[in-house]
Amino acid sequence: MSWCSDNADWDDLLAYTTEKRVVVRHRWLGLVYYFSILAIVIYTIVGTIILQKGYAVNLPIKGGAVRSTVRARHDEIEWSSSFCDPAVKSGEFNATLPCVYPDYKANVLAKTTTGVSNGGLLVGTRVSVTRQELNTTLHGSVYEGWQDAPNGTKMSFYVTGAEDSTIMIQHSVSLETQRKFGGSTLMGNNALIVDTSNSDRPVARITNEQNTRGADVTTFSQANGDIVKMSDVLHVAGVRLDDYIPQHRESYRYEGVTITIAIRYAGQNTGGGGTSYSYEVATTALPGKYTEADEDSPTTRTVRDLRGVQVLFSQDGSELYVWSWYAFLLSWLSGAALIGIATTVANCFLKYLAPRRADYKLFVQSTTPDFSPDTDTDKQLLEDILVEKRRERGRYLQIRRKSILQVISGARPAAARP
Repeated sequence: MSWCSDNADWDDLLAYTTEKRVVVRHRWLGLVYYFSILAIVIYTIVGTIILQKGYAVNLPIKGGAVRSTVRARHDEIEWSSSFCDPAVKSGEFNATLPCVYPDYKANVLAKTTTGVSNGGLLVGTRVSVTRQELNTTLHGSVYEGWQDAPNGTKMSFYVTGAEDSTIMIQHSVSLETQRKFGGSTLMGNNALIVDTSNSDRPVARITNEQNTRGADVTTFSQANGDIVKMSDVLHVAGVRLDDYIPQHRESYRYEGVTITIAIRYAGQNTGGGGTSYSYEVATTALPGKYTEADEDSPTTRTVRDLRGVQVLFSQDGSELYVWSWYAFLLSWLSGAALIGIATTVANCFLKYLAPRRADYKLFVQSTTPDFSPDTDTDKQLLEDILVEKRRERGRYLQIRRKSILQVISGARPAAARP
């Protein structure tokens, strides 16, 4: 162990091997190379770091909450709608049916449903009522089940004024998300993610996925929530209730439709500008429906099938950014990798494509002799070269040993002669 510590040369053990650097005096190659380097630097700073926000990462919205309620028009409902006809007595689809008043407060014509990641809302456009009786025929020890009563005709009604109703949306992100966005201490509204709990929030906008249709959202200054007209939601979603569903014989008003509204938060905690949010609407092929049954007696019940516009909410933070040293350094490392690629491309051009590539290789490449010689000439050549290499190394070691002895003996090494 003592021998290893006395004789070990850490400079030799930890020696670093580098490639030989050659300065190529060629103006056109230099112009192309340095222009490429400049373009990479500009792309890294402007394209990656600034435009693509390479200094930040997305903040996912976790633990948020959304609450929605529906309200009918306060003024008189228009009963002369084109789809209302009290003379029609039909339980199945018809373009016109008897209409009922949109009494949403009774929790019959409007329901709270489960949504994508938060609760949703079903605003009724058609309700059907069917009386059923229990078939007491036994199959083993199990009743056959419920069936429509012989004298219990199915009755269907359209809900008038659905397009004229309004939806109040209240949403908030979790305190943990607020802390991640604003840091360990929340300092004023500039460090907060704006939601409907902020009375001075900017006016939001509701748009479709392609951003081709949109509408402004009414904001309550008392921080009660955002008011959205159902007619605006349907317009932005591209849905008209009396249109027929593709490949179906029923209309959206009769069958129902499901619309998703993503609450998209935007902003960053790396500078001014604050945060904001918007609503993005999308339409699905899923009908909006809710079925419930009330037992009138042990053997009879009334089934209500509510169809309408089901609105499902979700919260999205894909445009919400927080500072990240990891992302910032990764952006610079990607730029450095591009510079390395540019250098490799330039070297490959000089070695394999340039007109004087053979001359260039004389400066950057060294060829060893054949270490597995097949002929006597190759064997002699290898031996002569190895002898010369050993002589060079021996001279180096002799000079090094002499210098070490001079240092040990206290003598100053002689100055090198020109």
